[in-house]
Amino acid sequence: MAIEVIGKSNYSKQILVLIAKIYDNTLVADSVYEQAIQCFSLVDAKQKRQTELEQQLTLFEHRRAQGANKEIASLERQLQQAKAELQQYEQQCADEALQRFSCLKQICITILQLTQGETEEETRQLSAKMLGTIQLLSPTEGRHIAITNQKSKHLYKAVLSLRLLDKLLADNHITDQYILQRFHAAAGSYADFNRYHPFRDDVQIPLLMAALLQDIGSCHPQAQQVIYGEDGKADPFRVMSQEERASMLQVSYSQSIRYTLEQIQDRYQGNSKAERDFFNQNNQQKKYSSKIYLKAQLNLKMELVTY
Repeated sequence: MAIEVIGKSNYSKQILVLIAKIYDNTLVADSVYEQAIQCFSLVDAKQKRQTELEQQLTLFEHRRAQGANKEIASLERQLQQAKAELQQYEQQCADEALQRFSCLKQICITILQLTQGETEEETRQLSAKMLGTIQLLSPTEGRHIAITNQKSKHLYKAVLSLRLLDKLLADNHITDQYILQRFHAAAGSYADFNRYHPFRDDVQIPLLMAALLQDIGSCHPQAQQVIYGEDGKADPFRVMSQEERASMLQVSYSQSIRYTLEQIQDRYQGNSKAERDFFNQNNQQKKYSSKIYLKAQLNLKMELVTY
């Protein structure tokens, strides 16, 4: 059920806050796209650190295997310390990926709360309200048009993706068995957001995530070099040449895939082996679905480039 919204001005503020959580430029740097920029800037250093720790562990393992008896105790302590440092670093990276996932999931839940009604008609009305509000909040003249549209387009596309999915399901154009199984398993009900819901949690939220992260790879330094030019002074909103756009899209797609699969990570929290097995299997399927969504979006963009 959609959350209660009081007054048009308050609703507009909600949408502005939601947009800012997805794409913003602040000192706090806590929006989805700001997190990605920071993550991409550190990826080489983090990979280097990971490699150093792994090499250190391998070195101590080799020394222990080759060491004399009197050195075994000392080498064993060094080996255990190296293992602990590597595990601590991997845990830190996993925690950061989980934090990014949690932030993104909460945004998706808010989108659903604001657009999902108790009936199909109410859902269409709520979605139209959000899309219309985004348009009304976007300037039609002045020098801030491009940057404002850049910030709001991710939310706009995400909502359209949800309603397109509804239309495809209603017209029986969906053949993916995973989506159909989750859709029928929901049996038309829409459970509380604190409870598991197969269609919402396994289809709608991954679809929203893919829509929001579709252009996340454009934050990568290689893509930024194309967007801003070799000297960094080009207008990022210019009409690119076909070669520039194709190059940028390829980098953006590959880095969006890597970011989605590696830097946005959910984690099972519990003690049930059966639940853990289901979670891991289902999580892999959702990752696969997200990859398919992103690839389909790239194919469409590439077709437009070569049209």
